[in-house]
Amino acid sequence: TTDSSTVGVQDLVITFVNYKFLESALNTAKGMIGPNTIVMSLQNGMGNYDEIAKVVPEEQICCGTTAHGCTALEPGHVRHTGVGITAMGTIKGNPADAERVAEAMREAGFEVMVLPYMQHLTSAEQQLYALTDEDLYIVYKP
Repeated sequence: TTDSSTVGVQDLVITFVNYKFLESALNTAKGMIGPNTIVMSLQNGMGNYDEIAKVVPEEQICCGTTAHGCTALEPGHVRHTGVGITAMGTIKGNPADAERVAEAMREAGFEVMVLPYMQHLTSAEQQLYALTDEDLYIVYKP
């Protein structure tokens, strides 16, 4: 659907919108976001976390990257174009939330790595990790 009010509050909302359009997209999706909804950004680039935090409390945000790819065909329809690992974690949220999301994704057949040290990264390091692919996540050891 293109009308989020028909969906209701969800446990998890995953965004793949370019950061320039992210705040607007999340405002449009507010009907799907409740006080316990996790909002997860899996797009590469800088600024995603800050844009989500304009709309959603930081404790509800998970961020990461994925090697999965897709092509939008039309509203509600995508073509899956690539397979790979998804790496994600929280910065100010509860690490158990990231684990809960990862477990649901694993049950759906995705390979997921939770980054438990994201809460200890500086802002610059968080932005660096948002720009790199999952093979570089092992560089940082708390």
